[in-house]
Amino acid sequence: MTALLRKLRASQAGNVAVTFAFAIVPIMLAVGVGVDMMRANDARSTLQGAADAAALAGGSSKADKLKDLKAVATSYLQANGAAEALDTLEVAQITNDEANGSFKVVVRGKLKTSFMSLAGVSDMEIEAMSEVKRGSSGPLELVLALDTTYSMTSNDKIGTLKTAATDMVNSLMTGGKVKVGVAPFASYFHAGLKYKHEPWIAVPPNKTETYESCSWTYPDRSGCTTQTTCYADGVPYSCNVENCTHWGDPVKQNCSTSSVTYKWEGCVAARPEAYHSSIADANSVPYPGRTWSCGAPMLALTASRNDVLDAIDGLYPSGDTHIPSGLIWAWNMLTPEAPLQEAEPMADIKAKGGRKAVVLMTDGANTSSTYADGNYGPHNNTPYGDGTYTDNLTATLCENIKADGTLIFTVLFDVEDPKIEALLRNCATDASMSYVADDAIALQAAFGKIGASLTKLRIIQ
Repeated sequence: MTALLRKLRASQAGNVAVTFAFAIVPIMLAVGVGVDMMRANDARSTLQGAADAAALAGGSSKADKLKDLKAVATSYLQANGAAEALDTLEVAQITNDEANGSFKVVVRGKLKTSFMSLAGVSDMEIEAMSEVKRGSSGPLELVLALDTTYSMTSNDKIGTLKTAATDMVNSLMTGGKVKVGVAPFASYFHAGLKYKHEPWIAVPPNKTETYESCSWTYPDRSGCTTQTTCYADGVPYSCNVENCTHWGDPVKQNCSTSSVTYKWEGCVAARPEAYHSSIADANSVPYPGRTWSCGAPMLALTASRNDVLDAIDGLYPSGDTHIPSGLIWAWNMLTPEAPLQEAEPMADIKAKGGRKAVVLMTDGANTSSTYADGNYGPHNNTPYGDGTYTDNLTATLCENIKADGTLIFTVLFDVEDPKIEALLRNCATDASMSYVADDAIALQAAFGKIGASLTKLRIIQ
């Protein structure tokens, strides 16, 4: 009897094993279906984002022929990863309805399945649609405050910036209601030689200095090490610098003298500290000129698209990052009082249904205080200070500009410093108006979205 019961128990265990073997197939299939559905959702999200970007680009394009609009939209689909997200991609529909100001993009594709093919489903069709509508807008005064410091040489970031800014200007300046200014910033600000005789600049006289040039040696030096990595605007580069704990008395040899005449080339520094966050009293408290070199010159507000495009094309990297200089001059440009008087009063702009805006773009933290006081000191980031003063000044200027009714958009390009990211996110009028761009495609997309926002182009589907 006992032997029979053992056989029955063995038989039941076998039944369980068989039952589990049959059950595992649908369980695995269910898990596989979940994996495929997650892949499909990711692809659908990417496709929708690409469709939105394509619709915004096409809707804001200055092109007037459908084939050209289709080319613009298609390029944005490809640039925003639509082709990589799917195994096949088809632009099903692109329509431009000029009568009601709408632009529509429909795109679909197929994603091959991994597990669902076991159930006879070899692929899934995914579709995305985006439609934007153009709205009428009043006048726009816009200043591009652009970081053109040495760090922008990395990976041709300056070239990417030029492309993104050019595309934005081309999409915005299609009529006579838009004025754009360009405020490139670095250690100092280049106001331009054309303003030499204005009362708001204290132009320094030419200065000739005689220098003695010698070869110096330090035969008694000790405790020396060689530094092989140096930094310019936070960017490392190879160098060979000797640092010693004791240098001893120098010995000079092979000396010669030469004279150098320094002339004012259009560069200015900040006014006294009481005016670091103010644009008032420019004629009575002028900006001090500096004979040192600086980057590309600013362009005050203008309705000439060609002048703006030329100014953007002429940008080049130099110097260290001092964000307050870009903000103070963007603010100057948007105010009708001296030093610059091309802007309309804010009340007049608003009465016409228009707006004023600043697009502030940087690729890194404040690394310079030279614009503020002409000397390195506690305002500066490493190695001379923690940057607290300059960062606080940046935040104060952002608040002052917003209090005037001006919109601020911020764009961080390839920034890894959470401190500056938080600073610029708070600087923007709204968190949704602050963009983080990790690469060239993302930077162009950020500028495109800002341009669409400024023209009141909106996604309606």
